[in-house]
Amino acid sequence: MLGGRLPSPVPGNQFLYATRETGAPLSALNLGTVAGVGKAFNTGAQLLMGFANQVVFNFLGQNSRQPTVRSFLPLTLTQPFLRGGGRAVILEGLTQAERSLVYQVRAFAKFRQEFIVATLVGGTPITNFATSAQTPGFSGGGNADPVVGFLNVIQDIQQLENDRKNIAAFEQLLKVYTELIQGEASGLTQLQVDQVDSSLQRARQTLVNDRTNFRSALDQFKTQLGLPPDVPLTLDRALTRRFKDVFDGIDDWQRNPKRDLEELPSYATRLPRLRDVIIDGRSTLSVYNPGKDDEDDLEELLLAAERVAFEHRLDLMNQRAGLYDAWRQIRVSANALKGVFNVTLTNTFVTPARDHEPLCLRRPGQAVFAGAQHGAPPGPARGA
Repeated sequence: MLGGRLPSPVPGNQFLYATRETGAPLSALNLGTVAGVGKAFNTGAQLLMGFANQVVFNFLGQNSRQPTVRSFLPLTLTQPFLRGGGRAVILEGLTQAERSLVYQVRAFAKFRQEFIVATLVGGTPITNFATSAQTPGFSGGGNADPVVGFLNVIQDIQQLENDRKNIAAFEQLLKVYTELIQGEASGLTQLQVDQVDSSLQRARQTLVNDRTNFRSALDQFKTQLGLPPDVPLTLDRALTRRFKDVFDGIDDWQRNPKRDLEELPSYATRLPRLRDVIIDGRSTLSVYNPGKDDEDDLEELLLAAERVAFEHRLDLMNQRAGLYDAWRQIRVSANALKGVFNVTLTNTFVTPARDHEPLCLRRPGQAVFAGAQHGAPPGPARGA
């Protein structure tokens, strides 16, 4: 810098040079460092600490190689007692995040409990599959993944078999009517024959529609399982085999010209019996035992089911916890309406002027005595 006055104050990290023509020759290097750290406590208190250091190398003068070092260490502690103070208010975000994690774990556990049911029976009985899903599906709210269910596809297969039997019955009936109308003593008209033929055509159309519905449902079930639609899949009908056997037995019975009506109740006894469900030591089927004409035990059974639900239903746990969260949020919001009463403690430690030790920090005006050597009395503080 040629001529002119030196800037004041001198900024950090600069090299200043002035010639003799300025009247104040100077050759100095100024290095400045600033750092800071803060700590927040769960009571709302905040501790702020900074460190500023300035090192000046003066290349002119008698002691040009010895730098001048100044360090500052300010400390500030602020503790609010009304607004923004208190452990419950400060840790509210962390508390809610932890509780939200628990809610998601419960929702996933409930999803696992419902997974086999939704895969078996589909989304119709379970309109909101999983707690966080808005529509039936596996991928969350707004998704349209199919949840057709295994039993629904099996039902479509059984419906196809019923359609084929209906077609066979109408074809046989049409054949009989066509032969009978040839005789004048049959009393049949062409209108009756046409009606049977119309019923046959409707039965064939129903078969076509049901076959289309079955193929569509099968593809949806593959998508539900995460399989490509072109993967060959054969469904196991073991769950409905006993029902099918009873149905086929009744169908064979009605074709028998020597059938006896007294044999029909025996087919009903072949149907699979419902499995009993025990709730808190109480049988659900005992309410409807054969020969029982009242439902006096039903109220007690429902109360037991209610107690079990209160204890084990995960979605109910989340709803009750959400109510507690709402009450807690009211208290946190009420804290924001309080007045401001903060206590602040501030202290600053500095190095004395013309000191060469950057970490020799003391409060302003504090004297520091050097340690005595060989019994000599302590000397005066440096820079005092």
